[in-house]
Amino acid sequence: QPPDCQNEDYGTCVQACCKLQWNVTGTNAAELAKTIETSLKNGGPDGQYSYFATAPNQGPLTFVVQGIHSTATMKYNDT
Repeated sequence: QPPDCQNEDYGTCVQACCKLQWNVTGTNAAELAKTIETSLKNGGPDGQYSYFATAPNQGPLTFVVQGIHSTATMKYNDT
């Protein structure tokens, strides 16, 4: 546990515990994945994200968009 982070790291296992499902109107999965990808490439909401990869057709998931988040001190990465 990093000393400057109050959040527990539950790992990055995609299929088992790290997936979200959204119902978003006015778009489709490909457009939404591209929007998230673009946001990560631009630093995300706090400017401390970077884009890692987008993988289509991951089992029951239409897309998996992965990024890396650096903590406020830029010392630790959350993936």
